[in-house]
Amino acid sequence: MVLAEGLAVESYLDTGNRADFANGGPVVALHPGFAAGVWGERAVVPLVVEGAVVEGVRRQLLARAAVLGWRVVADAGLVLEVGGVLVRPRWEEGWAVFRVPGGAGEGVLRSRVFVPAHGDAGSADWRRLGVAVSGMRLDGVAVEAGVLRGGWHAVEAGFRWTDGAGGIALGGARWLEVRLGPGGRY
Repeated sequence: MVLAEGLAVESYLDTGNRADFANGGPVVALHPGFAAGVWGERAVVPLVVEGAVVEGVRRQLLARAAVLGWRVVADAGLVLEVGGVLVRPRWEEGWAVFRVPGGAGEGVLRSRVFVPAHGDAGSADWRRLGVAVSGMRLDGVAVEAGVLRGGWHAVEAGFRWTDGAGGIALGGARWLEVRLGPGGRY
């Protein structure tokens, strides 16, 4: 047994699955099984991956993070990156307004990121989320999904999350306006 930040954990239980790991030898299994049944026979403690016990441990870890000085903030730190230059927005009537450098073809909406399950012990959402965007305009014209590049999650109820780096085809536009949806906890 190993104590990691006061939490008892097993360092490694050999379940006969060494080849399932990238550093396990010359062959890596295409569909690793990780031999979960061995846990019941050979582990020091039962394997628990969900439910009240896991939520309790996650609550303890969140409380420990707060004691260590980690804080949750609402500010996403939203910027537009164009050609390596970060453009900060000005805010007008709920819109983040970016002045796009002349002739820019592509840009990336960058922000802080969070994983809902990291901050909420009861969450099962393990996605890496940046900002929820409920509207975008280029030079005053509503943006269609076709201008979006990598870094976007699927559409939800009236908004779409970035993964912290949502690409967008700017097409030489001079102004990008972004309306945010639900806020994150960064």
